[in-house]
Amino acid sequence: MIDGYNLIATMFPDALSGDLEAKREQLSASLSAYKKLRGVKITIVFDAQGSGRLTEGSFNIKGVSTVFTAKETADDYLKKASVEFGGGLTIITSDNDVAGFAEKNGAVAISSEEFARILENALYYEIKGVTEEDEEDSCGNKKGPSKRPSKKDRAHSARLKKL
Repeated sequence: MIDGYNLIATMFPDALSGDLEAKREQLSASLSAYKKLRGVKITIVFDAQGSGRLTEGSFNIKGVSTVFTAKETADDYLKKASVEFGGGLTIITSDNDVAGFAEKNGAVAISSEEFARILENALYYEIKGVTEEDEEDSCGNKKGPSKRPSKKDRAHSARLKKL
């Protein structure tokens, strides 16, 4: 589940100027391609007041579920979803309050910056026709308790591999 305007602000440096509708459509197109590539379910959440829409609603845009909230903020919607779905949910946001709340409820939070890199790399590798593993250098596997990441870091890494 993605905090839409948060990711737009990360991906488009000029997010506050220009046509916001065009940026939403461009984001939806990128996420649609990513969904086809990875086979994951994607939901983007936007605040309706920033969209030019007067009512809330849920739409399927290019195969990506898109939610516009009117009575609550996108942050509140993401928090409610983290309570409802818990550990089965990945939340993409750079809002520390939302990320912390989601993690307390068992969800995995990934920053918008990190997901933007993942999205860009996935689309690049798809165009190039190789996998990320083909280009990575293999480093020796470190063993032992002092080399083991924390439980939170392991959950984060496992979720990133699924993305």
